[in-house]
Amino acid sequence: MLNVRDHISPTIADQFPDLYREEGDFLVEFVKAYYEHNETIMDRNVPKLRDVDTTLASFLVFFKKKYLQSLPIDTVVDTRFIIKHIQDLYKRKGSEESLRLLFRMFFDEDIEVFYPSTAILKPSDSIWGGAEYLELRAVSSIDGYPIKRGDKLKGDVSGATAFVDDLIFVNFSGTICPIAYLSNSAGRFISDDSISVTRLGVTTSYGKLVTGSLSSVNVIRGTAVAGQEIGDIVTIESTGLDRFGNPSIGGTGTSATGVVSDISTTTTGKIDFVKENDGFGYSVINNDIDVSISTQALIVAGSTAVSSIQPGQHIVADDVSSGTATINGGGRVVAYNHPLLYVRSNRQDPDRRSTDASARDTKATFLSFVQTQLALAGAGDSTVDPKMLAIFNSDLDNTGYRLGDISNSGYNFVTSRYINGEDATIFANYISGSSTTAQTTWIEDRLLPAVYADGFGFEFNSLPAGETVNITVGSNNSVTITTIADYNATASFRVEGISNQESVSIITDFIGNFADKPLAVIINATAMVNPGIYEIETQGTTDFTLLGSADNNVGTRFIKNTTTPIGSGTVTDVVATNYGMSGTLVSQGFNAETLNTRIKDAFEAKSITIGSIAGIVPESEGNNYVNDVFSEIEYVDVARFDSRDTILTFTNPNFLIEVGEIVTQEVQIEDPDFGNNPDANFVPGTNDQFVYYTSIGKFLKREGNDFYFQKLSFYDFDDNYPIFIKNNQYTLSGVRPDSNSLAMGRNAIISGNASYETGQIEDVDITNTGYRYVDGEVVDLKNESHQLVAKAIIRTLGPGKTEGKWSSTTSFLSDNTKYLHDNDYYQEYSYEISSVIDPEKYTQLIKDTVGVAGTKVFSSPLINSTSNLDSTLDVEFQIWNLSDEPYVTEGTEENIMTEGNSSEVLVTELVSLDQTATDAVTTSIGT
Repeated sequence: MLNVRDHISPTIADQFPDLYREEGDFLVEFVKAYYEHNETIMDRNVPKLRDVDTTLASFLVFFKKKYLQSLPIDTVVDTRFIIKHIQDLYKRKGSEESLRLLFRMFFDEDIEVFYPSTAILKPSDSIWGGAEYLELRAVSSIDGYPIKRGDKLKGDVSGATAFVDDLIFVNFSGTICPIAYLSNSAGRFISDDSISVTRLGVTTSYGKLVTGSLSSVNVIRGTAVAGQEIGDIVTIESTGLDRFGNPSIGGTGTSATGVVSDISTTTTGKIDFVKENDGFGYSVINNDIDVSISTQALIVAGSTAVSSIQPGQHIVADDVSSGTATINGGGRVVAYNHPLLYVRSNRQDPDRRSTDASARDTKATFLSFVQTQLALAGAGDSTVDPKMLAIFNSDLDNTGYRLGDISNSGYNFVTSRYINGEDATIFANYISGSSTTAQTTWIEDRLLPAVYADGFGFEFNSLPAGETVNITVGSNNSVTITTIADYNATASFRVEGISNQESVSIITDFIGNFADKPLAVIINATAMVNPGIYEIETQGTTDFTLLGSADNNVGTRFIKNTTTPIGSGTVTDVVATNYGMSGTLVSQGFNAETLNTRIKDAFEAKSITIGSIAGIVPESEGNNYVNDVFSEIEYVDVARFDSRDTILTFTNPNFLIEVGEIVTQEVQIEDPDFGNNPDANFVPGTNDQFVYYTSIGKFLKREGNDFYFQKLSFYDFDDNYPIFIKNNQYTLSGVRPDSNSLAMGRNAIISGNASYETGQIEDVDITNTGYRYVDGEVVDLKNESHQLVAKAIIRTLGPGKTEGKWSSTTSFLSDNTKYLHDNDYYQEYSYEISSVIDPEKYTQLIKDTVGVAGTKVFSSPLINSTSNLDSTLDVEFQIWNLSDEPYVTEGTEENIMTEGNSSEVLVTELVSLDQTATDAVTTSIGT
């Protein structure tokens, strides 16, 4: 490196010869002075002069001309600093940073830059969206969880990747669920993915962690309610059931919402249920009341009603040809208003009902159900449907055998049942077509008609247009049908409350159930057990070793000793005999009625509270109905008494009575509880055997001298007692049932008129996927009023998303900060600088240096900056003490008090007054 000395004048003398130093010292000193002068005004170090940090101040002008051409020379910032960093300015030309740097370099001021393009109204430019997240499997503790914020996730099946923006743990009813919010997603995760986590370059696989969030909502056909609109908001609520009505695992989904995206425009019918008659004889326990609603309507041919068709009959078509189609179906006649025949063709039992309205019983599933119920009955399984068991054990045809006893084996003494496993096997053979002719006849002519008549069955398939089919209704009654409407069981209601209540005791045993019951169980003597009491039936060859004494109730008894008898003799097992009655012995801890049981003990009275239907609550209006529906409401324990409305005749019918008016009568009835205690002294015919009872009736109509009443009490009127109408006593001449009325316990009338509307939900877009939903479960879609509008089946196959929101408002007409494009200030290439500097000083500078061609600069004052301003304002504080002072008025002298009735201190601050103004104020107030 060249070493240049700053001063050489001290060495000048050494450059002259000695002669000059000795004889011409004046010349030497002159030259030295010359160099000293030059050293004061010039720098001989050329490399130093080329460095802007060390060059002479006079040389800076040359640097400015080279690097700061057209830029201000007189700046408040160090020129050397500007020259050194001017390249940073040029490299940022056209950027906001170049503008800020320009003002800091040359004006030492900060600025604000505004782009009018951000305030321009731009159609369809606003951004909408929500956060994406993965719902992960529940954990028992958050400690050591394998996923953390910042991790990169990858799914092995989907190949999707994403980064974890945040990880939160949410407690859902005691279950801790990790929720991972994602960013920079590529692809879409699925619930089958095994998740690998990459952190700090290390990748680890943690298996299947994704449970899946709500991904699709499929509305169930036939469950949507009319009157909805596109854009309606719906909440998605878990039912805890799968599509077959079975409890699903989990079913605790929450927080999901959706918006209706498509609705039906086809007119469809919904049912409006109205209670027309309250009826009487219904239990206060809702589970005891059976509600039946017609599911299909058939049109009967001809202009005249078929008189033989009655509600309660069975209706069946078993492979009947209509010409081009084979018709099958079976069920119960609910109502008949010619030509419409209303049928309940599928019993919707909770344990068999599918939540999919399009999934219902066929002939095959129906027969399989009957076979299963027979097997349960034969095994004595308590899960058998009680109504099916009652059908199996009934003897409607008085054949001596129960309907379910297909084998005709009779009563089984060992199992104490009429139905056994052999009967279920025979029915299975019937299904496969291998039953005998007699067995097939028994099933088709006796068993299945009884099952159909109770409401079990399967839907009738469609009848081609223009064709007819003959269907059996009741016993061998062939009816021609011209139209079969589609099956529909989407409408339903429930009973809400019982009015006109009364408590009664009834015996629910049917005498017919015991018509063929053996009075004793006869067994071979070799089957006797010790100890035991037996009556000799047939001596045979049995070696009886001991005879007991005569029995007062039955006769001579045989008491066997410890020696096991042998031989062919038979005996009656007195103790083991079982009649299966409802008697009080069961309540006293005994197993069954025996030969020793008295008649009064054999049957036990059942205490029930009954009344009228107070109201109904529609659970679903249904949809897609093309006709009205009819309903049956039945309480079997009362309906089996077949107690009809009553017809009364009077000895003197000259009175006025209005429809709906109540009449009463005090009668005597036998006390069902009398003598239930086996030790009680039972005295037939005494008054202790009877109790007083109030019979109640509601007037319906009058035909001649016949007055029709609906009974509002269990027991009927009695013409041996007077009756009261409007507190007046009248004498009855006759009491008889109205055979055309409905029986008590099934006489409530509920109409179901169809009205026709549009707007059933067909599709829903998910706006918020929520949490904790189970794949394949059934959900309720409810509107903002929390009313059920449809049911749906969901899938949970991928990531979730939160409800969307607008992240920008550039296209909102309601935004008062947005303006129309004007090609001047409001355009894409304009910008505005806010500064305390005079725009004249920097506008041209910007255009010449950092401005870009095609852009337009605007200026505005920076009003929110701090400016140092010299102030000449004079401020003075004046204080007054206010007190009571007398003043003189005409004719008197009074005191003036300040507010509050006391002396006050008032402090006044005068601001923004110069000295002249202050002096003027001071003078005017006299201080």
